[in-house]
Amino acid sequence: MKPDYRNAEFVLSIGTFPGHAGNPMQVMARQSAQSVSNGQMILVVVDPVLGGGVPQANGGRPGWIPIRPGTDGALVMGMMRWIFENKRYNQAYLECTTPQSAARRGFSSYTNAAYIVITDPKHPNYRKFLRGKDLGWDNDDYVVMDIAGKRSVSANTGIGVPIFSGVVEDSAGRQIAVDSSLALLEKNAFLFTMEDYVEATGIAKDTMADLANEFTAHGAKVGTDHHGGIMGASSYYASLGIILLNALVGSVNKKGGMSPSGGSFKAIDDGPRYKLTEFPGIVRPGGIKISRERTPYENTPEYKQKVSQGKPPYPATLPWYPLGFENDGQAIVSLLHGYPYKAKIVFFWMQNQLFITPGLYNEETVKALKNPDLFPLIIACDVVMSETTSYADYIIPDTHFYESWGVPAMWNGVPTKMTAARWPVITPLTPQAEGVHMSVEAYFLAVAKRLNLPGCGDKGILDAKGGLHPLNTREDFFLKALANTAYDGQAVPDVSHEEIELMELEQAMEPFRRSLTDEEWKKVYYVLARGGRFESDDAAYVGDELKYKFPRMLNIYNEKLATTHNSQTGAYFEGTAVWLEPVFANGSPLSEKYGPQEWPFTVVSQKSRFRTGSMLANIPVLQDMQKENTIQINSQDARVLGLKDGDQAKIITPAAEVVGKVKVREGVVQGTIGVTYSFGHWQYGAQKYSVDGKEVAGQSERGSGFAYNPLGMHDPTVTGGENKMYPLADIVAGASALNTIRAKLVKV
Repeated sequence: MKPDYRNAEFVLSIGTFPGHAGNPMQVMARQSAQSVSNGQMILVVVDPVLGGGVPQANGGRPGWIPIRPGTDGALVMGMMRWIFENKRYNQAYLECTTPQSAARRGFSSYTNAAYIVITDPKHPNYRKFLRGKDLGWDNDDYVVMDIAGKRSVSANTGIGVPIFSGVVEDSAGRQIAVDSSLALLEKNAFLFTMEDYVEATGIAKDTMADLANEFTAHGAKVGTDHHGGIMGASSYYASLGIILLNALVGSVNKKGGMSPSGGSFKAIDDGPRYKLTEFPGIVRPGGIKISRERTPYENTPEYKQKVSQGKPPYPATLPWYPLGFENDGQAIVSLLHGYPYKAKIVFFWMQNQLFITPGLYNEETVKALKNPDLFPLIIACDVVMSETTSYADYIIPDTHFYESWGVPAMWNGVPTKMTAARWPVITPLTPQAEGVHMSVEAYFLAVAKRLNLPGCGDKGILDAKGGLHPLNTREDFFLKALANTAYDGQAVPDVSHEEIELMELEQAMEPFRRSLTDEEWKKVYYVLARGGRFESDDAAYVGDELKYKFPRMLNIYNEKLATTHNSQTGAYFEGTAVWLEPVFANGSPLSEKYGPQEWPFTVVSQKSRFRTGSMLANIPVLQDMQKENTIQINSQDARVLGLKDGDQAKIITPAAEVVGKVKVREGVVQGTIGVTYSFGHWQYGAQKYSVDGKEVAGQSERGSGFAYNPLGMHDPTVTGGENKMYPLADIVAGASALNTIRAKLVKV
């Protein structure tokens, strides 16, 4: 979810600046600038490095609050402690236990704040929600305490006490220790004093209290935003806490509050014209993902084998992340270790993991990539010779966005429905094979046909009535996806003759005429002429609510999280937000091994205005705007180290060393080194290379500056020692620990 920047009165942006990172960048930048400049919205950015700017017209409040890296969770829990102490949470909202009761009170969402959790370690359902059958009822409803806090009732009654700690009795008179979800969150907030939170973050107590006061002073017209800037070794709980701030005030689904995406029109879906997610003979993926996510370690063969042999099941060979999601960084780590299984073929597409994954690139990783026992065959499809692609056995040239098709949906923050339409503006410059320009789609189709797989060829696409149509080109697929978009719900109008002439649509689409019917073309042209299909902006709101709402209950306490074990120790994860300092996979703090006396700095990443994660180093105009990145430090640190602008200094982390130019600025919190990433390519055309004996010249400008991610730390607690192929990751979700890198800094 994202804040409704157009109507919010207060937004807390942590680890990012609106429009500087995260999609939709242009929308967030425009709307937040307008709302701040007209005096409607107060924007506060909390970040170790001031990157995107500072709001000037900001209600007299400072727009930037510096914070020590990796302590965002401490700030959030400190704010929550103040909110609980001063009873500034929305009691009426948090009492609602069903969507119906919330709607009767005028709220657009509801939480499990009042749901009762079993906290008796001896109970068989310890850490799970109390259910009716636990009490001897004839149903299995979730249980809450009635509004008087005297008896347990079904959550379906609609109202419950949000903060309750005590005991309940089952039908046999046995007492069960319980806490409500919100009570558990409150207890976590009180695990540390305000002084503890101040010491962790470096943010003054009055400032922390002022943030909490402001956040709870605008009703539902508040929101939070955060992005990759908070990624560290304990960022899951920080992220959870940031989101739960909104649950405390009831801002989700409200105009001016937190907004999910309006969603997209059907495209690559089971659509009104074509069923693009199924076909006769389809085989769907199954089993355990190689990234070790979405599966509890306790369900794996390794765990079961250890138990059957009477061995301690913990730790796992590598950590497992049942709550992780689409973690490509962990996928390549698994491949490097051949665990939980080996791959026969590795296919890289739109990936440059060696450059973008902190701590991944080193001699051990390169050695493993060259090991045919671990990587029998590597195929890459790419638009450049990237750092990762350079290790491929075969490289298929791919098309870039000016040469390709796409039907992207908008991310959170756009409250209306939309689907964009990207179509080639130039003929692909890739070589031809079998009469077709090379691309990832052309490659997949060629392989599928060679293997006689279903779902391609003259009967590859299923329509809504059961008929079959050709899938021989990428246009066959994407044009049918656009037909789904055009016909979803109430179909778009037919395109006008003037629009066809103006856009030269018939000439552009003439080679693909057979992909659609004449009737479909009239409506697909209409979508293409507009660059997509966009619902009217007037449809965003219904009264003071969003039209498109987050549909599920907001989990103050997450039972799945609370009953998941750390695969390295067997300990349970905490079930709600909590301040957890950066830790290794086994739960031990980074500070115990890399203490501040020896490692006084923390390196954090900053997004450049002129680069993306691994791209754009080849654009001469952008090279001219920023030729290299720098080592950004606070003036007090510079004074102690005897450094000034332009000096050469060396960053030393437990994993690597780099040398760069120093930039002294006040927009960096003391004890922090800020580095813009996307510089320092060692491939990507920065040096010459050869393919099949043909040499391609390099351009050294593409490798200017220094690379950030090789500085990333490794986790010494995994596989029993200094494993340089297991980068430090978030303990719960496995995301890269991008911004909790311990370091030294010395003058060169």
